[in-house]
Amino acid sequence: MTEIASNSRRLAVVRTSGKAHRPRFTKMAGLIPVLGLTALVTLGGCATVLEPMAEPKRAVGDTEVWRSRTGTLTHTLVAMDSATMSYEIAENSCTYTRPKGGLLPWTQWSNCRGMPDGSQTVTVTEGRIWPLEIGRSWRYRKVGSDKSGNEWNETALCKVLSQRRSHVEAGSYHAYRTICRSKTERIEIYLAPAIGRNVLTWHSLLDRSQPPKRWKLLRFTP
Repeated sequence: MTEIASNSRRLAVVRTSGKAHRPRFTKMAGLIPVLGLTALVTLGGCATVLEPMAEPKRAVGDTEVWRSRTGTLTHTLVAMDSATMSYEIAENSCTYTRPKGGLLPWTQWSNCRGMPDGSQTVTVTEGRIWPLEIGRSWRYRKVGSDKSGNEWNETALCKVLSQRRSHVEAGSYHAYRTICRSKTERIEIYLAPAIGRNVLTWHSLLDRSQPPKRWKLLRFTP
């Protein structure tokens, strides 16, 4: 690095009419590479590259408080087995179950505001999720129905596209940005390895029948 900086300061000499002429811009020309090198060193020192992430661990009693445009909801993990996690939402008595890891949809829900009670099977049909890393992809199929008579059977493709710094009320975290898309919806999830949980989620219906929903992690108690 020292050699590069020193070489960049050497002044060019141009002969005109037998006399040595030193261009006025030479000093600035030598300074520009040095400034550029300094900027690269500074940016490099701030960069964080996430390591592949194993499936995060949970424990009964964990709570997460999420905020959306409609309010704040407290999710508490009340039961868990080798494959699933069951939660209760304190503010509206909603209960739901989902696969462990936090990157697959709910499999059962009841008393959830704005959602008829329902259930579905969720099966990973291609690829694998863990360890999570940029470029990893998988497909899952969900087949289910609800008490309003709605039925569905569709496949979604998920891919870990990048890592981003996510700033939420719970803190600022480097997170894996994952997008899952089916024929009806798009889900964008930011999973932070430092705390082993999602910190930001976007959900959009592709037919635009409802506005996109966004949830931010407000706080959590492991």
